[in-house]
Amino acid sequence: MRPERETRINGMFEGWSPNELYRLMDGSRWKLGRARASRAAMVRPAVKVWRYEGRFYLELVENGEFAEVQQVL
Repeated sequence: MRPERETRINGMFEGWSPNELYRLMDGSRWKLGRARASRAAMVRPAVKVWRYEGRFYLELVENGEFAEVQQVL
């Protein structure tokens, strides 16, 4: 299985938050698909967008952490 895309978060990543909109360097925007919270501090971390069984997941490459997301058009 290959990721749909590989890019970076545009700006500061401070962790997963239900109210956060994640803007990627490729221009796409994502929000959490399921409630989740964590804290982190990373500048422009590399991410991979995966699709599995009709759902999307955002992976932080640095630590392998995944979160289910939905694309915001």
